Amino acid sequence: MLRRFVSMLMFLISGVHAGCLLERVTGEEIPLDPRFYAAVEEARGTADQGGGSSMPFSSVKTEKVWVSGTVTSDDDMAIDIDIRVPDPSAPGGMSGKGKILLERPGDFKIAVPKDLGSLELQAFQDIDSDGPNASDPFAQTTISVQAADVEGVELVLVVGARGAAPVHQDVAPEQSGEQPKGMPDNPDPFGGVAGNRVELSGNI
Repeated sequence: MLRRFVSMLMFLISGVHAGCLLERVTGEEIPLDPRFYAAVEEARGTADQGGGSSMPFSSVKTEKVWVSGTVTSDDDMAIDIDIRVPDPSAPGGMSGKGKILLERPGDFKIAVPKDLGSLELQAFQDIDSDGPNASDPFAQTTISVQAADVEGVELVLVVGARGAAPVHQDVAPEQSGEQPKGMPDNPDPFGGVAGNRVELSGNI
């Protein structure tokens, strides 16, 4: 009886130590147990779905379609692609739905809800690791997502594109709202029309 007890004790001790020791190196590749990395991969995303701390539309269980395209840049560094949709209740009228991460310029692919409608993609490279700003390479595009996959989306990152000022274009005075010189401040549009008049008013 004592011998049996000692044998069981040695077996348990051996099992504890075996659980703490590394496996003998054999030179053969042994796949990792999926339990060690499944949770991490779910948080990061997949090759088809993109990555990031918040996988876009991951909680949406409805039917989805693919949006795919290419991001190009002069800098061969990581790219963030923010995914946004119109939302009148959100600041600026747009609601963030997460992001996908690319290790470098290249192809991207993301699953989005079918018949979503307007989808905005904002891509940028954080050159100085100080958060997105006006000096970083940036590109933005808005597409319409309906019942079919959307392919061939192109995002060309350009330095300063995020904070680009509106392009000034000269227009004729009548288009700009300015009155040509010599004209009265309130010209009578019916000055040359004879007959009785009625007053027309309203609010704008």
